[in-house]
Amino acid sequence: RRCRRWREFLIWGALRGACQFLVSGTKWIPVVSGGTITLDWQVSANHKNQFNGIIGTSWDNVGADLIDDLAATNAQAESDHGPPLRHVWVNSSRIVKILNNTQVRNMGGSANTAFEQWVVQQAHMAKYGGQNVDAYKIEAQVVLKGWPSFTFHVTDRVIDLNGTDTKFLGDDEIILHPEPDNSWLKGYEVKESTNQVAGQSPVDVYGQASWIKYPHDTDVPKYMLYVLDNFFPAVNPNAIWFGDVTP
Repeated sequence: RRCRRWREFLIWGALRGACQFLVSGTKWIPVVSGGTITLDWQVSANHKNQFNGIIGTSWDNVGADLIDDLAATNAQAESDHGPPLRHVWVNSSRIVKILNNTQVRNMGGSANTAFEQWVVQQAHMAKYGGQNVDAYKIEAQVVLKGWPSFTFHVTDRVIDLNGTDTKFLGDDEIILHPEPDNSWLKGYEVKESTNQVAGQSPVDVYGQASWIKYPHDTDVPKYMLYVLDNFFPAVNPNAIWFGDVTP
């Protein structure tokens, strides 16, 4: 599970433009701020906050021209990167305000139904050995009736950052990106040489790997489980938009 959350944190950071680690001894502790090391994917300042003035009215205001903001952001994205934006990530608090937005409801038609599609997705992550359930992953996909070009992904997931449960997306935050493909989003698994058995030649492993050292090995006093994950997400920074919709 730690390896899953490690990759999840790195991808979360890549889609936000940056993440940090606090170095404590031999540990790298994921943090939002105050870290010793910053991984910066070089997302332009024009692709953050209010997208260089595109979002002029807070989306908390039901009268905000929300569809106009999305259309203008998409037009700028095609100029900056090429592929159109297709996906928007928000939390449940934000999607409620989006569905109550006057422009969204008016463009939905006379039936006043703001969404064309609402699909709930639930996944289970089993404990080691497949017994019971370790965690739930519940998300929703929403397509607006008046602007079906975007799929909204609604998530309230949290991640433990240095002992603090932190939302993947705050109430005011959104992430936009094109249809996922390897032209702008890739994941690299790199090689590392490991000494798995004392006195024997190193073993090269890639990405996620684990092994056990036994008591008869000269360098460990008891059974020791070693786990590593050499993974790094690479993104085209022009494809990422990480915004604050409440200027």
